[in-house]
Amino acid sequence: MRTTIRHLRPATHDLRSTTYDLRRTICDLRPAKTGPRGTALGFTLLEVVVAMAILALFIVPLLGAISHSLNSIGASQDRMTALRLAQDKMTEIEMMKFPEAEESGIKGDFGKDYPGFSWEMDLIKSFEIEQLELLIPGIQGMEVHLWVHWQEGGGTRSLKLATLILN
Repeated sequence: MRTTIRHLRPATHDLRSTTYDLRRTICDLRPAKTGPRGTALGFTLLEVVVAMAILALFIVPLLGAISHSLNSIGASQDRMTALRLAQDKMTEIEMMKFPEAEESGIKGDFGKDYPGFSWEMDLIKSFEIEQLELLIPGIQGMEVHLWVHWQEGGGTRSLKLATLILN
């Protein structure tokens, strides 16, 4: 690499004096980087600051969107787990002997495999079901309402399934 010393002139025009103006030459001792047209290469501090500001304008909202997406994925997984647990519990209720109205208001949880998830069941014999039982001898009916509760985002979320069981 070749270093060029530009502007290295004697401080005085007297040929016997060999003092040089060093203040002007210290900055000129670095190699000159020039482009194909002879212009200086590189960026000024102002250009770098402006580029960083523009980059920050795009990165901050992007990071916020990524964070929101990750939270949404977690919430969606919890909802899918709650739905699967509710369907499993409802199938279990449908497979057991015909429930009696005294069994209404039962609560429970899903064990240590699903901490934070609990369920609640209500059995309702509506007026319409009673009328149906009077019209069709030997039939029994019951509305089953099942809620699954879980903790999400500092609050309690719930999912409700309802079905009609006829025997």
